[in-house]
Amino acid sequence: MTVSETIITYSKQLFSFIRGKTKSIEDAEDILQEVWYQLSRMTNVDELENVSAWLYTVTKNKITDLY
Repeated sequence: MTVSETIITYSKQLFSFIRGKTKSIEDAEDILQEVWYQLSRMTNVDELENVSAWLYTVTKNKITDLY
């Protein structure tokens, strides 16, 4: 799955997940943008066995970093 396909597939559900755990829409948008940036910087995206698990782990870490 390419980065673009991953973003299309997971954007809505990740944003909903983040929004449920943050105080503002702006914080949620910032976190989601950071997650996509981190994904885009990976050189071995195709080697991820479970993209969803990776995305949610990174997202949870970003939320923790915020607070």
